[in-house]
Amino acid sequence: MSCSAFLSTAMFAVLFSVVGTAAESQIDFVAHTIDTELTRGYQTVVADLNRDDRPDVIALSTRLPDLVWYENPTWQRHVIATNLNAMINAAAYDIDGDGIPELALAHGFATSHDESLGIVSVLTHQGDSRQLWTIREIDRAPTTHRLRWADINGSGSKVLVNAPLVGAKSTPPNYYDQSVTFLVPA
Repeated sequence: MSCSAFLSTAMFAVLFSVVGTAAESQIDFVAHTIDTELTRGYQTVVADLNRDDRPDVIALSTRLPDLVWYENPTWQRHVIATNLNAMINAAAYDIDGDGIPELALAHGFATSHDESLGIVSVLTHQGDSRQLWTIREIDRAPTTHRLRWADINGSGSKVLVNAPLVGAKSTPPNYYDQSVTFLVPA
């Protein structure tokens, strides 16, 4: 099985580390299992959530109600928030400058404009990132699908870019319609 095929089928179950150097002709990947219970994984986000200068792994599932993160290097599982529906995307950015990023989260996702809540929330730790975070809804846009923090004008200030998947008049099977990208100040 190719590495890319393996990554797409087991995205949340395995973390890879590179073995070898750039001078060598082949790079080998070594699998490290971090969770075998997370089903229907959709996205991973890498960010330092505990200020230890090690990249932790945040995992989203479209079918499970918990947003979780795995603490590097032991991969201990921590729950960030519960009772969430159809999580589709997250983006990390330290809005308040405390060294732990806030998380923008798109949830309530559906491909049909009329059935999608398209909730965009910001999650903030309460001093200990290993405990439950607060969640605050900041926007709704049906079929919200991708979130990214970006400095769009070179000022050093980032905004949250919200890119819905399809427009209001889209229908299966092709979903043709224009969608609008939104900018939300941090």
